Amino acid sequence: NLLVLLSQDEAGWANHCRMLWREKVHVCSLANTMLQNKNAMKAYHLSSRDGKNRHEITELELCFDPLTGKGTRWSFRFKQAAGSDWTSWDPWWNGGETRKMVFLRDGTVKQVVDTFKQNL
Repeated sequence: NLLVLLSQDEAGWANHCRMLWREKVHVCSLANTMLQNKNAMKAYHLSSRDGKNRHEITELELCFDPLTGKGTRWSFRFKQAAGSDWTSWDPWWNGGETRKMVFLRDGTVKQVVDTFKQNL
């Protein structure tokens, strides 16, 4: 049966995974492992269920690791409700990009500074 044959096409499912994950910040590690172990169809279904059913993020997804340079960089801007004292110095409200912030595992929040732009 052609439908059964297509449903078992590893390369096709791997491509589906890449398409589904291309704009994701994080994909559950078990799904990544399944893809690496040539279980792309199961990886696709697991990551779809994870995205649909999970309503919280993990510490790994929240935090940035300065030793490896890996982790989420969050965009930050003040809401208008914060008032003009805050929005007047917020780059986003002045036509610039949002600040990039990271959460560290020790509970601190740091602003990411792009040293390349600073050196121009």
